[in-house]
Amino acid sequence: MKWIKTIPFILIVVLMTLAGCSESSNSSNSSNTSSGNNDGEENEIYSLRLGHVYSEAHAVHDGALKFAELVKEKTNDRVHIDVYPSSQLGGDPALGEGLQLGTIDLAIFNQSTLTGMDPRLDLGSLMYLVDSYEAADHLYYGDGIIAKEVKGYLGENGMHVLEYFENDFRALTNNVRPVETLEDINGLTIRIPAIEMLRNFFIKLGVTPTVTDLSELYTSLQQGTIDGQDNGALVTYTTKVFEVQDYMTILNHAYITSSVSVSQKIWETLPVDIQEALETAAIEASQFQRDLNRSNVANQLAEMEQAGVHVFELPPEEMERFREVGQSLWQDFESVVGKEVLDSVIKAADELSSGQ
Repeated sequence: MKWIKTIPFILIVVLMTLAGCSESSNSSNSSNTSSGNNDGEENEIYSLRLGHVYSEAHAVHDGALKFAELVKEKTNDRVHIDVYPSSQLGGDPALGEGLQLGTIDLAIFNQSTLTGMDPRLDLGSLMYLVDSYEAADHLYYGDGIIAKEVKGYLGENGMHVLEYFENDFRALTNNVRPVETLEDINGLTIRIPAIEMLRNFFIKLGVTPTVTDLSELYTSLQQGTIDGQDNGALVTYTTKVFEVQDYMTILNHAYITSSVSVSQKIWETLPVDIQEALETAAIEASQFQRDLNRSNVANQLAEMEQAGVHVFELPPEEMERFREVGQSLWQDFESVVGKEVLDSVIKAADELSSGQ
């Protein structure tokens, strides 16, 4: 009889326990949902890694540090970004592949080196498309047509673009002879990044282009396995390759950017407020980086000349000869991005050139 009387009491305890478990489970699920792609837990800390190929002396690295600082500030110290320069996480193609796979959180990388993944990513490498920073700012950043198109291409390949940093206009260096005419460049072996547009340009000029990782460039030039290299003046300075080069020609044949991107797999796990902070910080850091980059060019060119590098600027008539070769490649790109996109890009560049 005593046992029978205790049954109602036992049932009450069991039911209360089950109710408590159910309430705990619902509370846990709500917490997980809020830390997804919504507002997130205010005390949740995110630690992210960002890689790039540039030396610590380059404006891209300064821009990366500024970006990390701004993100930390805008998220009230909830997001910590560790920056890995000098190809510590891999060269440009490896960074892009890491973003695609989700093994790298963020990267600042030259998207044109991923043409093996998507040939449309060469759109920003069209030879002699712009000839001023003002024109570049309109096309390659923010809502510019190249910025938007390339962002779409990278998005289709698992990378979310926040904004772009400046690599700058490109120049040519070598150890064989001064390049002052179209004919002077013929026969040289020149290092280029893995950009198809650059490769086709130099082949048309009679150059033997060879792809070498930036981290191996100095040694390759020093040992004489290649004659020279194609790069922006600031990369030439900050990697110290000018120490093993005699001649530089300011060709300005291409204006190149690097995308500041997040792996889409990482992006989708971040709360909305963190996403917004990353995008705002990238826009501000991009302007900071471009201003710094441009303020450094003249001084670093002067320092390279003082170190013994002979720097040549081509006269207008000779520059026009190079321009004709570069722009003759534009139509070959129509089959890659389509006539409508290519025509829109060229039209936008022409309007900027004519001041419309």
